[in-house]
Amino acid sequence: MRSYLTAKLLWNPDLDAGEIITDFTNGYYEEAGIFVKNYIDLIHDEIQKDSTFFLFLYGDPAQAFNSWLNPEMLNQYNTLFNKAESAVENKPEVLQRVKIARLSTDYAMLEMARNGMSPDFQLLENGTVSGDVSLRINRFKESCKSAGITLMNEMGYTVEEYLALFENTLQRAAMTNVARNKKVTLNTKPKKYAAENPQALTDGALGGSNFYANWLGFEGNNLEAVIDLGSEMEIDTISTAFLQVTNHIVFFPENVTYFISNDSKSYQKIETVANPRPLSAESKRNDIAYFTSVFKPVKARYIKIAAKNMSTAPVWHNAAGAPVWIFADEVIVN
Repeated sequence: MRSYLTAKLLWNPDLDAGEIITDFTNGYYEEAGIFVKNYIDLIHDEIQKDSTFFLFLYGDPAQAFNSWLNPEMLNQYNTLFNKAESAVENKPEVLQRVKIARLSTDYAMLEMARNGMSPDFQLLENGTVSGDVSLRINRFKESCKSAGITLMNEMGYTVEEYLALFENTLQRAAMTNVARNKKVTLNTKPKKYAAENPQALTDGALGGSNFYANWLGFEGNNLEAVIDLGSEMEIDTISTAFLQVTNHIVFFPENVTYFISNDSKSYQKIETVANPRPLSAESKRNDIAYFTSVFKPVKARYIKIAAKNMSTAPVWHNAAGAPVWIFADEVIVN
């Protein structure tokens, strides 16, 4: 559609852009065209209402969950695509075009589910997810497969990797976590991301492959955080998620050390967990690793997490010598 619109306006800049888009949607999506055009108009109108929103090239859907991608609007976009699919359900080729157009809305709704903001996202007692989320995951997977779409972005992050990481996220979301919503105190200073809010580590919102949502970032320095469980509890597992986006100088920490205490003054070391996937020129550009320690049950009220930053990018990296970021997300304690 973008190419069609651009070509028409280059030929005659006085043409009406809305009429050109309607011509395209009616021709390409046939009976579904009216609903796709309504979607395009609606999403354009909503983003223009928010004069403070910056549509960033490398942005994440989560940045707009309080704006033009809020739950109400996503439900409206979803309804329009339901109508579009119904209108061409007996035309497989056209239906496939509608499903490809729908990928962006399904992606946004899956990311909202990851953030725990979607009213349709529910974990059942056996750890599975609600039918709506399962439907979207399967539809996203099948639409990408049938259209030959293999990459999520231009950096080599594959659809298979995205779906695998999403499955890992759902598994973590289903885990018991006595640290959820517990108070976090930082002993080192974060920068810019997650509003520099230490509660990002225990708020239940799980980060994805983009550091713009839910990840607490530290540039060139270590992460040291203390979680107050509120009272002594018997625990045997501590796990923290870390993000890697190599081209943005976001690497896994060299190691993460866990400590426990009952008075927040005297700490006992539990374990130092080494980076399970040390950095190399062949490392995945987008990746998430879970630094997990499983130990004999102990009683503790305070958990200290100390993640060691490698400080500067290695000599072989295109940003050699630049400060390295580490990004941490949900800490799970049980």
